[in-house]
Amino acid sequence: MSELDTLKAELLPLVRSVVKRGTFTLASGKTSNVYFDAREVTLNARGAYQTARVILAMLREEKVDAIGGLTLGADPIAGAVAAVSAQAGRPIHGFIVRKEAKAHGMGKVVEGPALPAGARVVVVDDVVTSGGSELLSPPPATLMMISTAAITAAPPPASASSSVRDGPTCCGVFVGAFTRGVRLPIAG
Repeated sequence: MSELDTLKAELLPLVRSVVKRGTFTLASGKTSNVYFDAREVTLNARGAYQTARVILAMLREEKVDAIGGLTLGADPIAGAVAAVSAQAGRPIHGFIVRKEAKAHGMGKVVEGPALPAGARVVVVDDVVTSGGSELLSPPPATLMMISTAAITAAPPPASASSSVRDGPTCCGVFVGAFTRGVRLPIAG
């Protein structure tokens, strides 16, 4: 068993424990009879640490400058990965993308350390169902998009630019029934 598989196996019981059954409306507007409450994993002290270790193992062969994504799903993941990466001697900075610019202070849309032009970033989210919100405008030089759970492997929406459709790889730590991780090409 690889290190990545071992780390995923350690995280899986916690992931399974937060899967809810019922009728739920997803961010996409679709309904589902299963809901994965990822924040119960990524805001759990042990879950945050293990999620960060899994993501760092997924990124082992990549040069990454920063990790982050849309607030709220990406926030605990980016923070955990930044902290654990520094502890491991391979610091990866975190960033958070606001839904709209602040009306006060610096008026930023992206929070976090300034990144140089061409910085290689990984976009994360807690759960991806259709990929619509994450894929509409990834930052330039986006290396990869990772979610704690990818529920479906839908292609990007027609409204997404060709650079998105032909862009970075999308990975789910756990896919579908939360039993395995799969690299899913974004391009259709």
